[in-house]
Amino acid sequence: MSAPRLLIIDDEQDFLTTATMRLRAEFGYAVLAANDPDEGIRRAKAERPDLILLDLAMPKIDGYEVMKLLHADEATRDIPIIVLTSHGAERFRKKSLDWGADAFVAKDALELSTYLRRGKSAQDIPLARKDILDYRILDQVIQKVLTGDASSE
Repeated sequence: MSAPRLLIIDDEQDFLTTATMRLRAEFGYAVLAANDPDEGIRRAKAERPDLILLDLAMPKIDGYEVMKLLHADEATRDIPIIVLTSHGAERFRKKSLDWGADAFVAKDALELSTYLRRGKSAQDIPLARKDILDYRILDQVIQKVLTGDASSE
């Protein structure tokens, strides 16, 4: 069985690099990345990943609009979407799920957004801290969505 293919759409290049590396190395996913919403939509249509990890706050169009466009297109409407964002407030979670996200994960759960909110990049995180970023939480949510058991997310 081939590894599930994930597409990460996030404008934070350092986060894309770190998440891609970790999800590949630790969990064996085949990871595609796009640091621009338009590129992400194009890649989703062309490559039809098994799942999309989508940031909300991006330039040009935000994650909600990306979800709307993906759900409106026959080629991408059935691809599950996990919103993965620094916006951890309940109102963002509710709005994301209302707009069609299959699950919502705040980057706080990965102990990353604290650094990003301070104007730092993933490269600024001390090496010792990078080793404890808990991508197991994200992997658990990905697995639940891929198996159709994300009702509690």
